[in-house]
Amino acid sequence: MQIRPAPTGHRSPRPGALSDDREGRIACPITDVGTAQRTPSRRMVRIPYGHSSSSETTMLPFRRLLTGIPFSITAAGMPQIAPCIESVVRLALEMRRLGRGEVAFAAVGECPEAVANDCATVDRWAVDVETEVGNWLMSASPDQKSFEVGAWCGLPSEEWTLAARTSEMDLLIVPGRVNGGTIPAQAVTWTEQAGCSVWFVGVEVDSLSSEPPLILMIDDFTDEAEHALKAAIELAQTWSARLLVGHPTYEFAPPTAEQNDEFRRIAFARLSRNDFRCISQGANFIVHAGDVEQLITEVRQTQSVNLVVWPVTGGELIDSDVLGTAHLLLWATY
Repeated sequence: MQIRPAPTGHRSPRPGALSDDREGRIACPITDVGTAQRTPSRRMVRIPYGHSSSSETTMLPFRRLLTGIPFSITAAGMPQIAPCIESVVRLALEMRRLGRGEVAFAAVGECPEAVANDCATVDRWAVDVETEVGNWLMSASPDQKSFEVGAWCGLPSEEWTLAARTSEMDLLIVPGRVNGGTIPAQAVTWTEQAGCSVWFVGVEVDSLSSEPPLILMIDDFTDEAEHALKAAIELAQTWSARLLVGHPTYEFAPPTAEQNDEFRRIAFARLSRNDFRCISQGANFIVHAGDVEQLITEVRQTQSVNLVVWPVTGGELIDSDVLGTAHLLLWATY
């Protein structure tokens, strides 16, 4: 395997944050949890492209995943990992299994100014966070012998995207809400900074509140939506879920019969017979006059949605209040 150097032209790594070792593939301090004792100084662990043989078929186009986990510092001076770790990590582990790739976990939290220059305290926080995340991963996936985990201080939106770009990741998975608030950024900006696709995840992705579970795929018939539909199909097969494909017209006039037939033809042409057989109860398709938020609101009036898959190609992130208890997977394309 040829090791390619990290791209140049980015800001210099912060001390104790990003490694300056250009031989490596992961641009963040990583600990190999579960296979060796941790040394006092954080080290680099290189993630290979994957161990699958050439005869194996990759189900999804993601072989190298980086998962962002936020943490904060309490008033007592103790690091605290955000509750969203469960939903984000479970989805990352599932995508790793579907894509037969490798995944790393980057825990990032903002450091209080009072201790910003206290390297001993910051390093102790990093060790504590790495250990806690590692223990959670080992319990969530006991069949996995080790995990790549790194922790450091910084602004999550900057550190996650920089690590993903420098490490040439295929996918960055981050929580859609950090410390109780929606991430204040445009999806397109995230993908530009990360240099790869970005997923913004909601809460309890694996907590299926309806039987059978329902995945809402928002299809705008772009190339990005076709990739997103493939991911939605794979997840629906994994969870034995129904797949509801919706198309927002962005016009508030009801679609004509001709438009309805044309939308259905395009949508169903993307689904093979095997996809229909694998997905419980097949796939449905609805045409909606309005925008994406209105489409989600309309569906939730009659059905409990477990997961929303949306190919984000521009604009602000969706209002989290519209989703309510529905789980969120925003597919942001680069």
